[in-house]
Amino acid sequence: MKIGILGGLTPQATIEYYKLIINKYQTEIDSSAFPEMVIESVDVSKVHHLTTGKKDQQLIQYLSESMNDLMQAGADVILIASNTPHLFYEEITRNVSVPVISILDATSDEVIKSNKNRIGLLGTIPTMQSNLYRKPFINTEIQIFVPEITEQDFLQEKIFKQFSRGIFIKEDIMAVENMIQQLNSKYKINGLILGCTELPIFLKQDDWKDIELFDTTSIHVDSLIRFLKKKP
Repeated sequence: MKIGILGGLTPQATIEYYKLIINKYQTEIDSSAFPEMVIESVDVSKVHHLTTGKKDQQLIQYLSESMNDLMQAGADVILIASNTPHLFYEEITRNVSVPVISILDATSDEVIKSNKNRIGLLGTIPTMQSNLYRKPFINTEIQIFVPEITEQDFLQEKIFKQFSRGIFIKEDIMAVENMIQQLNSKYKINGLILGCTELPIFLKQDDWKDIELFDTTSIHVDSLIRFLKKKP
């Protein structure tokens, strides 16, 4: 079975997906094999431009064409290696004839199973300000909390101008850690969704004893592995 990755969103996250899929596949399915994969790497700067410019239809068309390219390349199952495009999950998967494993569904399920109910959320501005990670919890007692607007602006800039390029400066990491501390101080969070697939690169559970980190990259890949295990 060939795995398709809609990647480039960002390149750093795509690299993490590639390595993690191989590692988990060999750990849980076949230690001697390397899973077949095809990656469609889109232009993250174009996606950022379309997203911030609220050019939703152009973005949907661009990503839909990339999904079609993955199918043409023989993908039997697809992962969209980013949180923000899941805002348009239904639209960009509408004409996809193979399973597309949702990072949103996988992460939401993990949050619900954790019994944590005061959840911080970090990610791009569209991810933090939309209902993407609020809608799944409407009929639960789970609440979602995000940083102040100025902190959201800071995080968005760092994601696209630095983290996406593999630039992780100590002062920026400390600033993100301070955001988490502020969320905890203000809202008493007991969980945190790392709603940007670059964040797990430098935010690790061992550093946050009282807050459960939901690593969306790892959770997404775990969901893929469970899917593959069910296939003959």
